[in-house]
Amino acid sequence: MFMKKILATIIAIFCAVYSYAQEHLAFKGVPIDGTLSSYIAKMSAKGFVSVSSQNGVAILKGNFAAHKSCTIWVATMQNKNLVSRIAVVFPDHSQWQYLYGDYSELKELLTVKYGKPTNCIEEFPTQTGNNQESTQDITHHVATPRLKSYLKEDINLFAEEASEGLSDIYGGMGGVQKEGNSHQGYSNTTADSDKIHEVMFGRCKFGVLFLTTNGKIQLSIEKNNEYENGFVKLLYIDKINNDIVRQDILDDL
Repeated sequence: MFMKKILATIIAIFCAVYSYAQEHLAFKGVPIDGTLSSYIAKMSAKGFVSVSSQNGVAILKGNFAAHKSCTIWVATMQNKNLVSRIAVVFPDHSQWQYLYGDYSELKELLTVKYGKPTNCIEEFPTQTGNNQESTQDITHHVATPRLKSYLKEDINLFAEEASEGLSDIYGGMGGVQKEGNSHQGYSNTTADSDKIHEVMFGRCKFGVLFLTTNGKIQLSIEKNNEYENGFVKLLYIDKINNDIVRQDILDDL
């Protein structure tokens, strides 16, 4: 009986230590966790202005990373009021030099903070069949196709091959390529006018992926389907809450 109590105590301590060691991915210094309303309140305290909140997704406006008038999308998962991912949409640009300028600056700063990207693809593929959009859809409460696209991961960029060293850690978060894998082949399109043209037609594949033990961060150049320009998107996906929802799905199977 005494040994059982000791064993139970040891297990409880181990579980407590393990839980404490688990940390959420942070956005603006705030862990990506909690209910949507509580997270909106925390973002409001950081200076963002709440625009709307419906169907498990909140839209906020504000300045981010020295960029003015950014749009922030905060999303929960289906059937669970638990914030798990955040997308930052930077202002649109109709000229490549400014669009790429935002992308390259943010890429450099993210590398300083998170280290060398796990994957980097920067190209303008022109072969037939490479122009289709392909995204990984982890279901959210979303109201419109445009809103939904902001919160998706681009599997053309980030899910081509599983990483041997990280596949166990990130098994529920999409494919991962091996460390240092990159493909920078955009010399086939030289003029800035040609590059922004490729963005408009969905033939620009520029993105980097950073994997951490707390989640993943994706930076990419996207086309604006409503206007003839493009924008930079920064997507944060928390591992802990993403895995919680994934486990709920597995339990249903």
